Amino acid sequence: MTRNAPLSLAIVATAALAQCAPVATQPTGLDRQERAILEYAPDADLSRLETTERLMLMTIIKSGDSYFDKRSKVRSLVRLYTD
Repeated sequence: MTRNAPLSLAIVATAALAQCAPVATQPTGLDRQERAILEYAPDADLSRLETTERLMLMTIIKSGDSYFDKRSKVRSLVRLYTD
């Protein structure tokens, strides 16, 4: 039984790393926000948006409005915030 101990430890370690890998590669909250905003306003300069402005845009994106209503509102606000 002790001869298989190193192999067992290697299998457990590999399984543990496999469980952690997806977490390490997931985008941060800010990355997800940026991708979501860019889906509705692809040409937006997000570097000029403040945190409260980003949160307002995310509120619109998560609303129950149609895609086209969200797109219109997001694009309008991005123009307002960045001009």
